[in-house]
Amino acid sequence: AYEICACLVGSEMCIRDSDDDELMRIYDRAGVTGANTSGINAVLFDDDEGVGVCKMVLRDEGILIVSFDVAKDKAEDPSVSDFFFRTILFKLSMSEVNILIAPDDRLEKFGFKKQGDLMVVAARDVVFPSSCGGNHQIDN
Repeated sequence: AYEICACLVGSEMCIRDSDDDELMRIYDRAGVTGANTSGINAVLFDDDEGVGVCKMVLRDEGILIVSFDVAKDKAEDPSVSDFFFRTILFKLSMSEVNILIAPDDRLEKFGFKKQGDLMVVAARDVVFPSSCGGNHQIDN
């Protein structure tokens, strides 16, 4: 597994390094079958419990988010998935890569645009929408 960031200040959730056995347990909790530990795996922890995993692979055109899964018992709370996805995007937005993901209309609000069979956004163009009207692009 790959350490994406340290614990997030003021939050009990964090993304940190984990071993392959722990990764497979988290994939199992999320109901993912046929998972493997290849690529870059960012793990979301709630205290010491793994509750989500995001698999990414490097490609010539950027970093591809292959899968994004949250434990079934945590998936009932949409704020967990939202927090995790925004954290992944934030960390990737500090790089100079393109971020690629399978098409989903919900991603347009983050700045993703359809390009062939994927949705793509340059890291510097990621937008972090908010429900309070404070939407703005973060300058890197």
